[in-house]
Formats: sequence, C-alpha cells, structure tokens
Amino acid sequence: MATSTVQTVADRIRGGTANDRMARLRDLPAIAIRRVDEAALLRVLTDPDFIEAKIDANLAEELLDNLQSAYLALKERSESSARVFLARHLDLLAQGERTPGMLFTLDYLDSRMSYRYSRQFYTDLLVEAATGMWQPSSDTDAHTFVRKCQGFFANLSRRRGDLAAARQYLPGIIEHLAAVGNLKSLATFEYEMATTFLRLGDLRRAIDLFQRSAQHAKDAADEIGEWISRCLEFRVRFLDDRKTAEDFQAVLGEAQKVFNRIAQVSALDSRAHNRAESWLMSVNLHLFEIAFSKADIAVADAVIHELRRDRWLKSNNRDVLLLMCEARLAILKGQWREAIAWFARYLDMDLPGWGERNASFVIWALERHEIAEDYLFLGNSFAAMNEEENAQKSWRRGLECPDENGNGMIKPRIRSCLRSTG
Repeated sequence: MATSTVQTVADRIRGGTANDRMARLRDLPAIAIRRVDEAALLRVLTDPDFIEAKIDANLAEELLDNLQSAYLALKERSESSARVFLARHLDLLAQGERTPGMLFTLDYLDSRMSYRYSRQFYTDLLVEAATGMWQPSSDTDAHTFVRKCQGFFANLSRRRGDLAAARQYLPGIIEHLAAVGNLKSLATFEYEMATTFLRLGDLRRAIDLFQRSAQHAKDAADEIGEWISRCLEFRVRFLDDRKTAEDFQAVLGEAQKVFNRIAQVSALDSRAHNRAESWLMSVNLHLFEIAFSKADIAVADAVIHELRRDRWLKSNNRDVLLLMCEARLAILKGQWREAIAWFARYLDMDLPGWGERNASFVIWALERHEIAEDYLFLGNSFAAMNEEENAQKSWRRGLECPDENGNGMIKPRIRSCLRSTG
C-alpha cells in the first residue's frame, strides 16, 4: 500500500497542528471537487490513508458528501474516470473485508449510505460489482465480496420498492453463506429475504425467515441483529393476527433495553452505535404503530415526544418519518385539517390550499413501503370533512401504489372505502 502517491497524500494530512490537519482533510477534496480536478479526485478520495483519517476525525458524513459529489462531477466530465473511481473504491472495500481494524468497509458504507436521499455513488458502486462490470485487482479474492455487494444492492433496491434484485440475488447468497457457515452474514440476508416476502404480502414465509435470521444472529453473537429480526417477526405476527398488540409490545420492550445498552457502550464502534440508535428509533415507530392501532392518544403522544427529539432521525435526515406519525396523531385527535396538512407535505398529490409539499420528502415517500396506507388515511380525513372528491382522489392514488412494496396488503381496505362511498 505504501506507494509514492499514498505517501504524498499521507504526508499532507499528517503534518502540522491538529487544526492544520483538520483543515487539510476538509480542503483537499473540496478544492478538487470545485475544480473538477480528475487527477486530484482520484488521488485523494481513493487514498486509504486519507479516507481512514477522515473517518477517524469524525468527518464521516462529510466524507460521504465528498464521495457523492466527486463521483457526480467525474461522471459528468468523463464516464471512464467515474468507472475508475468506482473500481478503486471496490478494491479498497474488498481489502477492508480481510483487514482487521479498517474503518472503511462495505458494512460501514452501507450503514451510512443506504439511508441517504443522495446515494448515486453507492448505488452505482454496488451495481458495478453485482453485475460483473468491476474487474478486481489480481490479488483480491472477490467471490464472497461480490456476493455481499449483490446482497446490499438487493437491499438498496428493496428500500426503493424494487424487489427484482432481491428475488434475483438473495436465494443464491443465502445458499452460499449457509454452505460456508458465515452465520452473521447469513442472518443479515435472511432478514432481507424475509422483508422481501413481507413486501410481497407472503406473511408466513416472512415469519419463518425472520425466525431463522434471529436464531443465526444469536448463534453468531450478533445481539443487535437477533433483536431486529425478533421485532420484525412479531410485527408480522401482529399484522397477521397471530400475536396481540401486548405480545408485540413486550418484544419491543426487551429489544429497546438491548439497543439502549449497546448504544451506550458502542460509541467507539460507529457501525454498532449507528445500528443500535437507528433501531431505538424504529422501536418507537412500532410503539407508535401499536398505540395508533389501539387509538391510545396518551401513549401516542408520549412516543411522538420521543421521536421529536430522536438523534438518529435528525442526523440521517429522516424527519419525514416523524411527519407520518404527526399525521396519524392528528387523526387520533380528530384534527382532520391538521392531518391533511401533514400528509400534504410528503405525499405525491397536488393539494393546493391544504399544505405545502416538500420535494425531498415526496421523493422519499414514493419509495416508502406500505405508503398506500397514508393515502388511505388521507382519504379518510377528507371524508371526515365531507370533502368527497378529494377523498376519492386520495384513495384512488393509493390504489396506484405498486403492490410489491407492501401496498397489496393495504388495497383491500382502500377498495372497501371506495365501495362504501361509491
């Protein structure tokens, strides 16, 4: 790794005071991006010492912004340079899979980039590996790494509501990981396959795979993974009327204790910390879901108070999840106009006079699983105000949502509303 190029970059970021080093970590990529200096972008932002130093300096989010901006600038200027940029990062990430202590790994990148609105760099990176376009360096054992990229690409596609990649890649990945005995990764991709079945409305197979995922995570001493899968298993059982709200709530309570403990002790392990914090937020979302199902305004109010100050939501620009809860809380309180105003901010409908739409939120909501339920509730809110035309419009927009993103489970309820008012 100690080439003259690496040494040059390393020397530039190691000299001087701490403030000097911090300034260089920020300025080197910023200047190169502003100038679209292809050589500098490839030299600095694919340099392992620079990347590791930037993460170690708590500039991880800025690094990810740098990678996204640099990639888009290179892609606009030169497709071949953009491909080189991707290939060098794939080589680095493949190296990180077999180098203990490296911060810049595929797991790390996925935990940070998969939740972002702007993630073309990461999406194209995974596509490059998953589809065989990447040619690894001669000393790289890439087979398992490529499988992992395919799995993460399937996960990313699933988050966008596209299940084709999950169906294409996940069965083979699960079979491979079971054969080699990699239980931690096996648990991860069983979880992804379970989530895919949930989106398809196949609740029985989703439950089975969430159970297997939880057990394999437990066997691999992945406590976070175990309890994530247990939470989702019980959510599906709750949706399928196999478990009560109290059963689901009890599991969420146990999971919350685990995630709290790990979040407090894992500050030096950024991926574990981020994962635990994201699921502390998710537990609260599910607790709100239960409170809403029981029309328990007091509990819903208490949970939404926690969500309003949630650190993970703020740091990952996921305020739209809070808007979804605010709209539902307004419904519980019979505040129909307020509910419509919340829905109007993120749903893909033109509602002049009812609320101001946020374009970023709308883009995110288009990919959100079970988003048809929000159109159902929006229509119900209009109906409660005797706005029948807008109610019908909202329900029909819900029926346009793709079935393969959990919306198929919602549509019978929408059709029932349309029949009852038609």
